[in-house]
Amino acid sequence: MKRFQSSVAIVGILCAVCVFVGCGNDDDDDSNDGDNNDSDVLIEDIPPPPTKIVFSSSREASEEMPVTNDLYLPRDIFVMDPDGANVINLTKTPDVNDGSPSWSSDSNRIAFISSPERTTDVFIMNADGTNVIQFTKHSDFDHSPAWSPDGNRIAFMSVRSIDNRGFNQKIFVMNADGANLVSLTEGQANDREPAWSPDGNQIVFSSVREKDAAGNFRQDNSDIYVMNADGTNVIQLTKDPAGDGSPDWSSDGTKIVFASMRDGNWEIYVMNPDGTKPVNITNHPEADRDPDWSPDGAKIAFASMRDGNWEIYVMNPDGTKPVNITNNPKVDVSPAWNR
Repeated sequence: MKRFQSSVAIVGILCAVCVFVGCGNDDDDDSNDGDNNDSDVLIEDIPPPPTKIVFSSSREASEEMPVTNDLYLPRDIFVMDPDGANVINLTKTPDVNDGSPSWSSDSNRIAFISSPERTTDVFIMNADGTNVIQFTKHSDFDHSPAWSPDGNRIAFMSVRSIDNRGFNQKIFVMNADGANLVSLTEGQANDREPAWSPDGNQIVFSSVREKDAAGNFRQDNSDIYVMNADGTNVIQLTKDPAGDGSPDWSSDGTKIVFASMRDGNWEIYVMNPDGTKPVNITNHPEADRDPDWSPDGAKIAFASMRDGNWEIYVMNPDGTKPVNITNNPKVDVSPAWNR
């Protein structure tokens, strides 16, 4: 899902299966005698996991790390309730930049990026922060992991192809165990921030494909595109001279939320999945980015500078009733709801 280019612990639910066995009574008539006993089995409904928001924060970063921009502070992955309560640090690596978290479809695991060795790779951990496993190991830059709705694949952005500008960002997909790495996008364009459609058939992403008069790619002019999950049938959804990025689908697949610079600063927009009827739902003079739709479609979480530093907010899908749920003086970005 889409996050700044720097860039739950949910308690495991024990699903109890209760089996009640009724045995024949020795005092019953002959019809109840013998080797076969009547049994009634009751299986309780498995409750859904509690709703959580995972995010990246510098609130416990090492104070000794030299930085020139708050967005590039070392950060950890945290989890909290949708109202901002019960904040828990999952990674606890104060000298490392952990970011861009994404939930598995069953909410049992979290993919994220980390840079412990001066490169950025994709890692996976349990939802409580245990069993951290490095899934990619590349000399350059992997970012923005996004778990497919069926839990079998992970899409992500990677700098693995070098062009005459020294870098080239492409969208890759791999199995959830790290096997079968495949590039979905080709060419010289910079493709990033993949997000799966709810049915898993499409991936929406941002891309720098427009060129200036000299034939150079305009790095400040990214647009939103969509493609089939195998990389075919790429369609441009937005075409604006300003930057568009950070796309995410609504849970019913009828809307796409994204961030845009088209009004002079980063704002959150919602549009139809074919790119029509984009609407600015934040309309605020400070930057708003990283939108992520809640699984029930009732809320959108996003990062905002409207209180003077990056905080996580939650608002209605029409932009009304924005609420700061982090209220912390450090950097809080990249919110993601569990599915």
